[in-house]
Amino acid sequence: MFWQVGATPTPRPTPTPTPSPAPSGGGRYDGTYDFTFTYPQSGTTATRSLSRFFVVTNGRITADGDSSVSGSVTSDTTGPVTFRGSCWTPSGGTATFTGALVAGSPKIGSGTYTCQNDIRGGTWTVSNGR
Repeated sequence: MFWQVGATPTPRPTPTPTPSPAPSGGGRYDGTYDFTFTYPQSGTTATRSLSRFFVVTNGRITADGDSSVSGSVTSDTTGPVTFRGSCWTPSGGTATFTGALVAGSPKIGSGTYTCQNDIRGGTWTVSNGR
C-alpha cells in the first residue's frame, strides 16, 4: 500500500438528520394565543398580558419573538401542556409551565408555573386562539 502525495480523499456522504415526530396533539391546538400571567410583586401579585405571544404549531409550543420558550401539547383528547420559558419573578431564570389547552371554539388554556431560581410562580392563561 502507498499514499499518493497531494491526493484528494473521496468525501463521505453527510448523514441526513431524521426529524423527530410531532407530539400527538397535532394540529388540533394550532394557533396563536394571547398569553396572560400573574407574578409576585411587592408582597402581592400583578398581571401582565401579551397579545399573540403563545404559538402552537403541530403540537409544538413556542412564543412569537421569544426563542427561549419551548414545549408541547401531548394529548389529542385533554390537551396537557408543558413548556419552559423565562421566569418573571425578580430572581429571573427559567420557569416550567404546566396546564391544559382546550381545542374547542374558542381555543383556550390555563395552568400554573414555577420558577427554577426560587419556588415562586403564578398562574397563566391563553385565550383567543386563532
